Amino acid sequence: MLQKALRAEIEIKAGHRETGIKHAREAVNASIGVQRYVLHKEYEKILPEAVESIS
Repeated sequence: MLQKALRAEIEIKAGHRETGIKHAREAVNASIGVQRYVLHKEYEKILPEAVESIS
């Protein structure tokens, strides 16, 4: 999960937004509990399209 979250940040900063969104979604889906909540809330702020379809 941590690898996907880091990869998402790297891809976004490199200008590869679509790849970053893919990794962000995978990170949220791979996490549970508090980690999932924190990732979801962070991506709501910085990358809302990554979590709009995640429940």
